[in-house]
Amino acid sequence: MRYLLLACVLVLAFATEAPARDTVTIKGTVKDLDDNPVAGVEVATIWLEGKSGGGVLTGEDGAFELEARTYGRPAALMLMDKERKRGAVAIVKKTSEPVNIYLSTLVRVHGKLSCEDLGAAPGWTNTYLNLLPMRLRAARHMSEKAEFEFYLPTGRFQLHMYGTDVKGRNRTIDVDSSEGLEMDLGTIDLKATPIAKLYGKELPPWNVTDARGVDKDVKLADYKGKWVLLEFWFST
Repeated sequence: MRYLLLACVLVLAFATEAPARDTVTIKGTVKDLDDNPVAGVEVATIWLEGKSGGGVLTGEDGAFELEARTYGRPAALMLMDKERKRGAVAIVKKTSEPVNIYLSTLVRVHGKLSCEDLGAAPGWTNTYLNLLPMRLRAARHMSEKAEFEFYLPTGRFQLHMYGTDVKGRNRTIDVDSSEGLEMDLGTIDLKATPIAKLYGKELPPWNVTDARGVDKDVKLADYKGKWVLLEFWFST
């Protein structure tokens, strides 16, 4: 009976969380700055390497209807026309009400990533674009060339960058289409992880606090000429 009661409690606990994961429907109309509806604009909650993930196109009346998972948070929308010349971003807090979104000029924001500590660019990088002030994720650019590219309207955004053997880094950028249609951020340095800094170097002395099958004062040199397997793990 005790186990049955526990199972019922768990089921109820998951049931109370379900609404936060439910899919919501976002409706709205996309217009230009002259208040005219615009057809053929892609609307999505996430863009992956320049392509919308599960996005929809606006109709002739500029209207769209998009299903999205918000997990209890406001919805982050990113819009672009086919030519990547006009677009918009929007944070929708009340998904039950239709929204009007106005297009403006897009700026091509791009840059490269490198690591001065290692003297080379990471072999794989990932850059997320977050909408401020709520840091809602709107786009991603994974790359094996350590580069990124986004098309953004005027506004303030956050880039979250990380990759192989490097630490993550955040950078806030201010985009202004009146200053040009291209924003080159140059090469952004990412710091190496502590382990990456040890590549190719002699293993530092270890400190054994407890041991099983060997003495606690064992040294790595004791295994010279033998294979040594080091396994690292932790629990939280």
